[in-house]
Amino acid sequence: DMIVKAGHRDQWANFLRMTAPIAAVMPWYGVVGNHDVNSIASQQLYQEMMNFPGNELYYSFDLLNSHFIILDTETPGQVGGIVGEQLAWLKQDLQTYAVSAQSLFVFTHRPPFPQGRYRGHNLANADELHQLFCQYGVDVVFSGHEHQYYTFQKDSVQYVVTGGGGAPIYHGGIGESFHHFLLIELLPKHISVQIFNAF
Repeated sequence: DMIVKAGHRDQWANFLRMTAPIAAVMPWYGVVGNHDVNSIASQQLYQEMMNFPGNELYYSFDLLNSHFIILDTETPGQVGGIVGEQLAWLKQDLQTYAVSAQSLFVFTHRPPFPQGRYRGHNLANADELHQLFCQYGVDVVFSGHEHQYYTFQKDSVQYVVTGGGGAPIYHGGIGESFHHFLLIELLPKHISVQIFNAF
């Protein structure tokens, strides 16, 4: 989540002011959260305010011989799943880019298989997505939504929840409960993931 209340233009303007120093020196890419979009009108505002590839809601890009796929779990009328046109796009994207990518990463807001506060509230087609991720060799799926940090392995796919960017932290249960950020390094023979306390 980048703002608190979906559809509030002033919150988007404030967010863009706060991130301007980052945007001035490096590219950054967003993932739609449930506080960013909760209606057609707020989705249209999101697309107006953001400047990401494609339709700004779901898209992909290449960097350092790796392929990055950003998905939208907040599509009005399809919340909590990757279905319809987006699922067809995902399949085509994986078919096109998976073979040549040294590493393959997927980003979602809601975790496909949440293990913390929302355990049991899987994405509607989580199993179908997981099979696609296994089939095409996705290395890591990064998600937010749960305000904590944890990671777990399912078959060949590593799932990482990193929801400690600023909202109140969830305490108890699985994982780490503190504000944090991750530093991911794409090294010649492996992927390094380091977690840092944000305060």
